[in-house]
Amino acid sequence: MTQMTAKAGRKKHGKIAIDALYREFLQLHDQRVFEGQNVDKLTRAQKRAALRAISMIKEKRCGTIKGRTVADGRPQRALYRKEETSSPTVSTDALMMSVMIDAKERRDVATADVAGAHLHARLEDFTLLKLEGEAVDIMCAVCEEYKKFVTYENG
Repeated sequence: MTQMTAKAGRKKHGKIAIDALYREFLQLHDQRVFEGQNVDKLTRAQKRAALRAISMIKEKRCGTIKGRTVADGRPQRALYRKEETSSPTVSTDALMMSVMIDAKERRDVATADVAGAHLHARLEDFTLLKLEGEAVDIMCAVCEEYKKFVTYENG
């Protein structure tokens, strides 16, 4: 399993990587994760606090290529305690113990995946996310309505 920047992914996989990012942005759009904002209506503080979107390309074990987009949360580190921002996950040791018990007791076990599970959460607050470069073009290809929110900085 290899993960790389979108730029490296495009260089290595070409259109396949761009299509993977398109599918990622389409899922984010379909789940109504994004709402365009007019930059003229944002305060200077809001503009400074906007987090940059980071898009990655992931090569899965089966050979498929997936797009991943996250917010660069580094600017928020001083605002929140780690306990407030981390997702609870099972430790590898606890998972292995559970698997061994299931095997020993010959239990029938099944797993499931909820596609985009984290996208189903409805939050009251919001974070401004700034798309840059080719990500803007891909997002506008997903939905032309986003074009009216595109602005140019530093030329």
